[in-house]
Amino acid sequence: MAAPPTTAVDLSALARASGTLEEGERVLVAVSAGRDSTALACVLAGMGVDVILAHVDHGWRGPAAAAADRTAVEA
Repeated sequence: MAAPPTTAVDLSALARASGTLEEGERVLVAVSAGRDSTALACVLAGMGVDVILAHVDHGWRGPAAAAADRTAVEA
């Protein structure tokens, strides 16, 4: 079994090689504005994928923080 990808380059190469994602495809990505979802969106955008972001409020940080996160995602 192959080792999991450890970098954006590895993830990009794996997605292309497997046929999972093709350049120019449109992908909906649910993001909370946290580091992990932001990194995923950036990696996909760097692959030439048309990224559509949807803000997800997990309800963990309160209304003010959720509003700030949503503003960050919209930007």
